[in-house]
Amino acid sequence: MFDIAGRYEYYKSENCDAFFKTTVPEAKSIANLQAQIDIVQHGKSGVYELTHTLPNKTIQTVFKLGVPFLDEVPTGNVFQSVATLDGNILRIKSTFNGEDYGGRDLEFSKEGLTVTILVPHFTPLKAVRYYKRLI
Repeated sequence: MFDIAGRYEYYKSENCDAFFKTTVPEAKSIANLQAQIDIVQHGKSGVYELTHTLPNKTIQTVFKLGVPFLDEVPTGNVFQSVATLDGNILRIKSTFNGEDYGGRDLEFSKEGLTVTILVPHFTPLKAVRYYKRLI
């Protein structure tokens, strides 16, 4: 199994402005929002801690693979989500008001992390954020 635990720092994005204008028009642009993501695995139990450190706040989420959890994202929205791990991809599927909302795939490598955000209910666009691995 691929070790996804580590610290990752944002360095670029693709399609984020257009994506967020379509999906969350009231949110400030987060296309180039400097962020750091920390992921901690708690033993072999499938429990993970995901921390987003943003310039104005920190969002910390603890979840167990396959178990629904409340998932706050940097735009401030909170979803009901379920995470699964398939090799080096942590897939987070979200619902809002009981309906499929989309989600994000976090693809890990030795060099870093690529986060692909999809909300097919609203737009065919996808946003991609890239992070380099620090530790």
